[in-house]
Amino acid sequence: MKSCENARCELDYWEKVYPIRTGWTDDEKYKVCDADGRTFFLRKAVLGRYADLKGEAQLIRMLRKKGMPVAKVEEVDTCPEADKCYLLLEWIDGITLDNALPLMTEQDQYESGIKAGRQLRELHRIPPEIEAFPHRNLKKKKMNELNAYLDSSVRIEGDETIVKHIKDNIDIIGNGPAVIEHSDYHPGNMILRPDMSLAIIDFNGSHLGDAYEEFYKLELFVIRLSRPYCLGQIHGYFNGDPPKDFWHAHSVYTAHAALYGFKWAEDHGKKGAWEEERRRLRRILKDYDHFRRIIPAWYILFEDYRKPNDE
Repeated sequence: MKSCENARCELDYWEKVYPIRTGWTDDEKYKVCDADGRTFFLRKAVLGRYADLKGEAQLIRMLRKKGMPVAKVEEVDTCPEADKCYLLLEWIDGITLDNALPLMTEQDQYESGIKAGRQLRELHRIPPEIEAFPHRNLKKKKMNELNAYLDSSVRIEGDETIVKHIKDNIDIIGNGPAVIEHSDYHPGNMILRPDMSLAIIDFNGSHLGDAYEEFYKLELFVIRLSRPYCLGQIHGYFNGDPPKDFWHAHSVYTAHAALYGFKWAEDHGKKGAWEEERRRLRRILKDYDHFRRIIPAWYILFEDYRKPNDE
């Protein structure tokens, strides 16, 4: 194969290469070190994804200019000889927050959530003055996904109350102003740096959307890891208890995600994840009393926990 003109796309350019195997995309991801001892994050994708990587780089540069704690973009380019494109970012020292949380006290977990919630609020305050991500028709998208689940072979017996909750309340989502959504905002995409500050990584799926959509990942992945963190992220974002319209929309996003997860797993060849999806669904149904309530049982009131001092 002919060598790429953009040498940093090729793994043999680097002094050290460490594959990164987390995440669900088909992109290749690496921690790489050059001859001068500098360390970077390298994402390689098929050439047809160049517009996506270029848009991601554009977003990260804009966020960094606005003062958000994100990596510096070193390079984004194509490598046509290898049918690849790539994004090269500075490496952020630290450990992912999901690995750090189990080592913390509950109070420190909560305070990490406060930091994450405030940073998410700052992200959402930045005007989406970029062309990279078109605004989605959110209600149509969610209903299309729900219908795909309903028509699938993975439909769960006894899902009627959840389906009804989604259909009866679909009009309450996506009514706010468009914000820049990270779209996968959880501790696995945050780096706890040596100075204990948090950096945000992985803007691969970012788009313009509804601010409240950012939070359902707490229900899917994070609550089992750390309830104090989940409380902190919500309290930090809202500086206290969120308004009722948040819980109403959040319950719809959560219900939708709990069902569509089965179809997503099937479509992505993750049938082995179905048992985990079933456990998650049982927990969510219990927390929401089969969606007869919109505030989950795991949530405790703001005054029942330490009040954050807003910055």
